[in-house]
Amino acid sequence: MADNYYGRFAELCRQNGLKSSAEPYSGGPFDEMQIGSRVDIPMAEFWQGGATHRSVKLAASVGHVYGRAVVGAESFTGNPEYSKWQEHPYG
Repeated sequence: MADNYYGRFAELCRQNGLKSSAEPYSGGPFDEMQIGSRVDIPMAEFWQGGATHRSVKLAASVGHVYGRAVVGAESFTGNPEYSKWQEHPYG
């Protein structure tokens, strides 16, 4: 998974002048740190309405361990009961 999917994806991106990014988690049949190490920009997400997700720590760890200067984050992800296109950073 790490080499043949994420690694190949990253390779194709670089060949075409692009940087690769991925959210390397979901409980799939793979090592999340290994998956994150294959892309240029590991990513995370944090949730609106108080829900927490361990992805932020995972992405930061991948960045730290593998020397990635940039770690991305999908922000203000939300479930319908909290997220009705009304939230903002000052909420």
